[in-house]
Amino acid sequence: MIDKTFDGRYRLEEKVGVGGMAEVYRAFDTTLDRTVAVKVLHPHYAAEEDFVARFRREAQAAANLNQPNIVNVYDWGAENGTYFIVMEYLVGLNLKEVITAEGPLPPSRVVDIGRQVAAALQAAHRHEIVHRDIKPQNIIFTDEGEVKVTDFGIARSTAGNVTQTASIIGTAHYLSPEQAKSDRVGPASDIYSLGVVLYEMLTGKVPFEGDGPVAVALKHIQETPKAPSELVDDVPEELEAVIKKAMAKDPAQRYRSAAEIRDDLTRLAAGMPVRTAIVDENDQTMVIPKPVVPDQDREKPPGRGLKIAGLVFLLIALFVGSAFATNAALTRIATTELPDLTGLTAKEARGLLGDKLKLQTDEAFDPKIAKGLIILQSPNAGTKLGQGRSVTVTLSKGKERVAVPNLRNKILNQASIAISKAGLEFGSLRRDFSETIAEDYVIIQDPPAGGRVDKGTFVNIVVSKGRRPQKTPNVSGKNVEEAKIIITNDGLTAVVQESFDDDVPAGEVITQSPATGVPINKGESVTISVSKGPELFSIPNVKGDSEGDANDKLVGDGFTVEVKTSVSEPESYDLVVTQNPEAASQAEKGALVTIWIGMMPADGSGMDSD
Repeated sequence: MIDKTFDGRYRLEEKVGVGGMAEVYRAFDTTLDRTVAVKVLHPHYAAEEDFVARFRREAQAAANLNQPNIVNVYDWGAENGTYFIVMEYLVGLNLKEVITAEGPLPPSRVVDIGRQVAAALQAAHRHEIVHRDIKPQNIIFTDEGEVKVTDFGIARSTAGNVTQTASIIGTAHYLSPEQAKSDRVGPASDIYSLGVVLYEMLTGKVPFEGDGPVAVALKHIQETPKAPSELVDDVPEELEAVIKKAMAKDPAQRYRSAAEIRDDLTRLAAGMPVRTAIVDENDQTMVIPKPVVPDQDREKPPGRGLKIAGLVFLLIALFVGSAFATNAALTRIATTELPDLTGLTAKEARGLLGDKLKLQTDEAFDPKIAKGLIILQSPNAGTKLGQGRSVTVTLSKGKERVAVPNLRNKILNQASIAISKAGLEFGSLRRDFSETIAEDYVIIQDPPAGGRVDKGTFVNIVVSKGRRPQKTPNVSGKNVEEAKIIITNDGLTAVVQESFDDDVPAGEVITQSPATGVPINKGESVTISVSKGPELFSIPNVKGDSEGDANDKLVGDGFTVEVKTSVSEPESYDLVVTQNPEAASQAEKGALVTIWIGMMPADGSGMDSD
């Protein structure tokens, strides 16, 4: 297929990859003058109507994805029964190559890569696209070290029963249990596969091996993998918990969304405890036993009734004897067991305490507890307090709102520090060209500067890659005015220099700098050397000179000499009597100058000898 052109613009140049369903080519987009990747699906899939319909739907949806960690899908189409997808062309290692070369990756790097993949899945799932083939081979590193997930929008199941065995070859190590069972696949399947990728990055091994893809798929359904901490040392407990939750056999037990696992990975990257994966082993629903009630039919011991009657009489006597004791004394003796007030409003807490205890309030921000609810109490629930004592509770002020700093025109390191100081989190980083902002400085931020957002909000930034490079246009041989128009239309500045040239007509471009095709930024200069035509020289006056002297003068100035004779007066014999061109005329180097030497007429007639 090399040199084949799709849609009149995508010219295939080199095959760079092949898979079970498609071949990938490096191609050139002649319309936009850029290199792209074209994925050409194998012809036999075009005959399957279900496949083609799904391909169209998903290719269209994938083309609408716009997220820094997703390889851009530019276009798709069909030509003579061949279906193709046009994507961003990346030159870089994939994650599988990195793991193979380096072995287990450091936990911090595992977290960073996983966070970026989760961000890509979050964007895709928001557009109702399920990848279904998350694996290290589909995770590529750019030159800037960013992670890009590729292969969105490729339908991976065919009509009828062609099927599961064929579709899992090469990807069985990363299949979710529901994929292995041919059940309905949703976003939770991608989360499982991401868990497998995290596992492999951390340990250097996939969780399940087998004699073939079917054997591996069955293990995903039936077996529990070894914990990463059993295979390598120094595995962070919380990272292992994230992987375990992502790889739960039951989709309902996994992370509820890609955003949720991304949040836990982001918290790990920031040195904060995860929110979702860790569950205290003691945090379980407990069955509280009923109090033991004496059996009413049990035989009472002899004399028990008399003892009780005597005790009651004694208490009555004591009460009567202390009838004049003050209420204050009773208050000092009485105690109240403090109930659990967390989660209540201050009003509800006061109602629960009644007049027995006093309530004092304080406030603090809390990202998880709604505003106005009690976060903490002091003393703790269960403490016995004398009546009238004070209980202090801390009420939630809700999520803390902070101002978003202005990051525009800050270098990346300055922006990162400003984000952290503001109490925000660094989100995604993307690089793009800018005609006005210097390289490595922030172009765009989201959320925008000046607003107020919840503390801990992610701030996404776009950093300048400098001006977009372009190629110097070819103006050699053009008329100077035409050349200046071409250069100016490309956003460049034309600098004109003139020089003589014997071969290039006057007014045409002889040379240019930079040369044609050399990268150049908008606003830079292109210097063109414009021909003034051949250089002209003044012809010397040789009238009255001898032939020899005239020849020396003319040849010495670079002219060619032609000698003729002419009848003249005696005083002009053997001297130049006339020349053509005339003295002081302008002529090119090497031009012919004819001189006439005076001579005596041979026949006395006075006629020119010529």
